[in-house]
Amino acid sequence: MLLAYTAVTLLGIALFGRRDWFEQADVFAVLFRIGGKMAPVEYLRDEAEGLRAIRLRAPFSGLLSEGPERISLLLFVLFMLSSTAYDGIHDTQLWTGLFWTNMLKWLQPLWGRIWARRRIC
Repeated sequence: MLLAYTAVTLLGIALFGRRDWFEQADVFAVLFRIGGKMAPVEYLRDEAEGLRAIRLRAPFSGLLSEGPERISLLLFVLFMLSSTAYDGIHDTQLWTGLFWTNMLKWLQPLWGRIWARRRIC
């Protein structure tokens, strides 16, 4: 998987350029950039001089200073939030009771009573 990810990244850099690839297409770069905007430490940079200053700020205030550049960034954040919410609820008793109990009633004619009884018990 690591070799495949490296190959895709190198191909993306070759096709679109390093800056465009890491700003818009690389999942980890986008995720870590959003995480960096939530951090209480801010690095001020100049393109010519490099690192200019480091300052403290209120946590999450970096998210307020800039809006989402593209709708795809908003969709990325919504996907990350929804996947986290699903991970938190999918093994709970509430989810199992609401989803699987009703699903087994619908699937029972396909597999029969014995299969459904074995899966639940």
